[in-house]
Amino acid sequence: MFVVIAGLALGLIKANANEFLVNIGDGFAQAGWLCSLIGFIAMLHGSVDLTVKELGPAPGIATLSILYGYILKIVTMYSINVTRTLKGLNRSGAARLFRVADVSSDSFINRVQ
Repeated sequence: MFVVIAGLALGLIKANANEFLVNIGDGFAQAGWLCSLIGFIAMLHGSVDLTVKELGPAPGIATLSILYGYILKIVTMYSINVTRTLKGLNRSGAARLFRVADVSSDSFINRVQ
């Protein structure tokens, strides 16, 4: 939850409003690292003689925020690609979407020759 809130905040702080989703995606990744750092500091706070048994699964839990941050960044990057693709579509946009060549007779004959 902190990754989402901090990622949105870090993304909204950036000045370039034209790249809104890119900024939020970068904010998610940065928030993941920040949360992981906070988790490691909290885990090691006040423990001088720490053994592996005492640590338990805490390092794995602390690194999960990095994974969550990058998963959210991938989701925003995917939504950017979908949005850009849909914005580029018009009545003849399906040909660009599926990379279908222009099959009009003149252009086809010119390509063959």
